Amino acid sequence: MDTVIEILIDISGSMGTMKGQGVEHENKYLLPDGSTRILLAKKILSEEIIPTIDYVKKLFIRTFNTKEQKPFIATLYDSVYDTNMVNEKLNTLPNDTLVGGTPITAAIIAAVNNLKSNEYANYERLIILITDGQENGGGDYEVAAENALSIDGIECKVYIIGISLDIEAEKKAKQLSETTGGIYLPVGAINYNSAEIRKILSPLKASVIKESLKNIASHSGYASPVTAAKMEALEKKLETIVNEKEYNLLADQLEILKSKIDEVQIKNQKLITEQFSIHEKHHLPLLISSLETNISKKLEDSLSSMHKSNEELSLKYSLLNDANARKFEKLEVFNIEFINKTNELANNQLSQFLLLKEILKNLANLQNTMNQIKEKQQKRFYVTMALIFLILIFSIAVYFL
Repeated sequence: MDTVIEILIDISGSMGTMKGQGVEHENKYLLPDGSTRILLAKKILSEEIIPTIDYVKKLFIRTFNTKEQKPFIATLYDSVYDTNMVNEKLNTLPNDTLVGGTPITAAIIAAVNNLKSNEYANYERLIILITDGQENGGGDYEVAAENALSIDGIECKVYIIGISLDIEAEKKAKQLSETTGGIYLPVGAINYNSAEIRKILSPLKASVIKESLKNIASHSGYASPVTAAKMEALEKKLETIVNEKEYNLLADQLEILKSKIDEVQIKNQKLITEQFSIHEKHHLPLLISSLETNISKKLEDSLSSMHKSNEELSLKYSLLNDANARKFEKLEVFNIEFINKTNELANNQLSQFLLLKEILKNLANLQNTMNQIKEKQQKRFYVTMALIFLILIFSIAVYFL
């Protein structure tokens, strides 16, 4: 069984820059990187959809908008499938669009009328629509769905890719696609990212290929070598899409796991920091403050004692001098005592300062030791987290194997 597909591309004003339509509309519909939605649509088709449907016999690509408030449907491609020719035609589409409406119903009816041709009576028939808006060309989605369902023979399913549709437009697009047995896929107004777009379009591509396999199997009767080869190719293509989907699912799970590990790591790091912070803020400063207080008090007591001794010696010296000069020898003894006492107090003061210096040095060593302990705890934590991550990866790998 052969396949014919109609691809309908919305080239209404919002798919472009809306240049000249005032500040309310101009550049309102651009993607975050400044590119247009029609450029995103072209990349989706050339990079994802066209390679997926390389098994079709006949391919039509049409654009639709309104001119003078009437639906305007133009044929961009009408031939057998040829990748190079299709991409050349897609590249002729400008990356900006003219101002116009979105006559979705008229576009679908035009495609359906073409597929009703006797030439495609025994073909599998599909419609793929890509748009960023809802019907505003005077048509009705229900009429479009009824036309698609009215095709004799194999049912014609409508698949819709919606670029940043609003709630109402999305509801109608979903209803239209599901009524015909197709599916609706929402794509946000995002910059083109091959991996992200492939993940989004995976259900549509899988659905299209499954539908083709089902139709071939149920209408081909005897499987000729050509039909068997086609089915085998489609099954391989479907397997690739399914594997990509499973890979994306696994990648998402690993990303979630990584975020949880990072979260645990942040919490543990915060706990470690808080513990050291508490110690540094409360214990060590209190110790230093206490030592400084004690040393200051001792120095103050020593200086006070020295001052008092000086006063006492001066008084004794004065009394001896006044009493009798003959007691000079005793006075000399007192002078020597005074000098010795002064030297002793000076030495005590120096010892106190040296002691303070040694204590501060020990405190610095204590701080370095605490930092080393902190680094070791962090290294142990990182090693533990790495082992947990490796065990989880191994478990997931064993599960899939």
